[in-house]
Amino acid sequence: MSKKAETKTTATGTTMSRKITMKELCCGDVKAAKAGYIGRVTGIANDIVIGETQYGPWTKLKGQFIGQNAEGQKFVSGFCILPEPGNGLVAGQLMSDEITEVKFSFDIYKVLDESIAVGYQFKTDAVLDVAQNDMLENLVASLPALPAPEK
Repeated sequence: MSKKAETKTTATGTTMSRKITMKELCCGDVKAAKAGYIGRVTGIANDIVIGETQYGPWTKLKGQFIGQNAEGQKFVSGFCILPEPGNGLVAGQLMSDEITEVKFSFDIYKVLDESIAVGYQFKTDAVLDVAQNDMLENLVASLPALPAPEK
């Protein structure tokens, strides 16, 4: 099955993809994409898949994901690979035995950087604070406020 046959655009204009990556958000051509806002990826990750290629190790998030690029195209998938540090923040929480899912949303930007061989890098800005998934932070936030200290 060809890669082209592995994606399908629905009647609503949303593309069902094998995985959401920067290549998807950049309409298939990461190098040609202009610097600046690329899009937003939002999801609920509940597992990770770890692998390695000739280019090095990779971590893919597994769950429910939706991405929308700067042109308004929407993509949905059960897998997602985000630029760092976003991917690592989400995957790191899922490596904990106590956390079964992580909700996140990142705006993604392409930033020119001549110090890197490819000449650019991707930057992730959290829209939804990943720390909101931290079980201890959630517990603290659910407690009543502490009484004011006595003078």
